[in-house]
Amino acid sequence: MQEESGFWGHFFAPYMEKVRKGDCVITPIKISTYIEENPPETYVAVRTDAWNVANTSGYDFSQWQGSEKQRKGIEELWATSREYHRLGRRIPGIEEHILRAETSCNLFWGDAWVHRLYEDTKEAKRLMERIKIKENRSSNNG
Repeated sequence: MQEESGFWGHFFAPYMEKVRKGDCVITPIKISTYIEENPPETYVAVRTDAWNVANTSGYDFSQWQGSEKQRKGIEELWATSREYHRLGRRIPGIEEHILRAETSCNLFWGDAWVHRLYEDTKEAKRLMERIKIKENRSSNNG
């Protein structure tokens, strides 16, 4: 849950700092640039299929589109996250609820855990509303 101890803070940020300083022999490249520089020489046929597809065949990858309930959950998550970022500062309690709502488990298991996403976004929005009310009171009294 702590950014500095996760992938971005512990690995990626230090790696990019080394790249910027020129201390790293491996440098990042866009996939499109790599493909331009190394065009494919052969082609393969890929058969569509997937595991853990519940009641679909996996043939058309439709399970990755999500159910209506999952898509609405994602919209709720994005809206809550946008609202949080508009506050313009990090607030750990709210950030924790949003990060927990973003966990793939809430969406990966079909509709079974989507309610958990809403529980966390609801709490994040409640906390943001409290901050807005507090800030409004301060600005009206100041």
